[in-house]
Formats: sequence, structure tokens, C-alpha cells
Amino acid sequence: MVVDSVAWAADEIQDRRWYQSEDVTELPKGLLRLRMRLKNLEEVERWLLSFGTHATVARPRVLRERLAKVGQEYLGRYAEAEA
Repeated sequence: MVVDSVAWAADEIQDRRWYQSEDVTELPKGLLRLRMRLKNLEEVERWLLSFGTHATVARPRVLRERLAKVGQEYLGRYAEAEA
């Protein structure tokens, strides 16, 4: 898994070690790239959602798709609430 984050999320990620396999690379402008090997995606999906729009999954594609599906479900739920 590869996650690119904005400065706010980068601080959260750097404050502690999240997974044994993680590899953190600092990028320009306070950004961060986090890479890790996971046994399954369920263990990280909820954690990534906690960052909201402050983190972007670069790969794997299947995780990006799962998060996009959750985003669409949120959109549908809240669009219905306004109707």
C-alpha cells in the first residue's frame, strides 16, 4: 500500500509506528509517503478513512476502489438527507 498525505496527516503518521512493515518517506512541502505490506485491507481501511481527504491511496487499486465506494455511499446518504 502507498499513501500520500498532506502535512496534517503526515504529522499524525510520523507520531508513531503504525505497522511493522512501514516505510516512511518525507516529500517536499511537508508531505509524506507511507508504504507498507499488509495481510488484508480491512485492517487499514478504517484507519485511512479517519484521515478524510488528508490522505490519498496511490495503490493498490482495489483499496482505492473500496474507499471510492465508501465515498459514494456517504454522498448518497447525505444527498438523500437534504431531499
